[in-house]
Amino acid sequence: MTTRQYPGAVLDRQCIQNLLSSMPSAIVQHGRDYVYQERVSHALCDPRFLLARLHGYQDSYVPFCLVEPQALQAGCTCEHSQPCAHLAALLWQYVTHSEAFMPPPLDLLQDDDPIIPRWAAGQFPWHLIFSQKPLWQQPWDDVKSLAYWNQSTDQLRSIRRWVDAPLARVLPQLHPSWVQHPVWRSRWGQFIIEHWHKLTQAPFTYWWTIALQNPAVPLDPLWPAYSPLPQEAWLHAALNTLADGRVEVYPQFSILIDLAAEPGLQWLETTIALKPEIDPWRVLTAKILMRRNKRAQAVALLRSTWPDSAQGQQEVRRQLLEWLPLEQQIPYLVAACLESPDWDCLEALKPHLAEDAWQSLKQAKAERLSPNVKPNDPRE
Repeated sequence: MTTRQYPGAVLDRQCIQNLLSSMPSAIVQHGRDYVYQERVSHALCDPRFLLARLHGYQDSYVPFCLVEPQALQAGCTCEHSQPCAHLAALLWQYVTHSEAFMPPPLDLLQDDDPIIPRWAAGQFPWHLIFSQKPLWQQPWDDVKSLAYWNQSTDQLRSIRRWVDAPLARVLPQLHPSWVQHPVWRSRWGQFIIEHWHKLTQAPFTYWWTIALQNPAVPLDPLWPAYSPLPQEAWLHAALNTLADGRVEVYPQFSILIDLAAEPGLQWLETTIALKPEIDPWRVLTAKILMRRNKRAQAVALLRSTWPDSAQGQQEVRRQLLEWLPLEQQIPYLVAACLESPDWDCLEALKPHLAEDAWQSLKQAKAERLSPNVKPNDPRE
């Protein structure tokens, strides 16, 4: 295996393009030929590395690009001097077809061994990686289009695998657009009902691992089966989450607060106090108060802290709407309606607003969604 360092500390398209520009044009052209001949497969992308399998004319190789402090370490398992055409093919594939790269399975990222040296030593677990991005990792609308226009393709037939494959393999990699689609959510809800006993026999850490990899998957119906959690069962998971820069800590702490018994709540409260960046909008602290039946204090805390970011405002508003009685929800429902592209929320608010207030909201929403259109009646 040969490697070479390049300037840069992040893996983004501009950085990769700069790296390609620094390579001899003949090597880049050779790499492009590999891509056009579809010799690049098993393409993986993580914030820390790019990696793929390249089927050469005589053997298979593993070109990679790894983030290191203040530099990128790039190379290949071939014995050629760097940069090689195999590496150029990996980079060209990323620049031109980044949508073809898949996230690596979570179990490959949990190994303490250095990733690239272990894989380059011939121990790469190819049996765990799809050669091409499966349909459940692609946007829902793209899959529907493929199903309509080309029902005989091998790739389309693989759609059955998202039903038949183990949940631990499919759910962490499911494209968010599937999770958000009402058809999928309905089927998922029915699946939970039909297989509740079997699903809840899995240990908490099974579902927790899936939640780490894909927070979009709606696992909320399953959590009550594990509450209250024994402290040992979730403390280890929480500590791993804190130490893991690949996952967002905030939603995971929110889950733990919902499930923890009082000793766990005390630990979480202390952790948040020591690391306030975990709870930038004070929602987690408010949820701990709610768990202790201190609703008034929880609501007062959120009302006194209004975030600057849109994401923070949405999260605080969502939590207040869950806790407040209907008559106190109206200002937050109005704000949510103005931000939503959906017009149904306007009709839902009509019984709760005076006619002139409702007309003003209607006009403001029309102006916000179509600023160049006179908003007499946006739906006529």
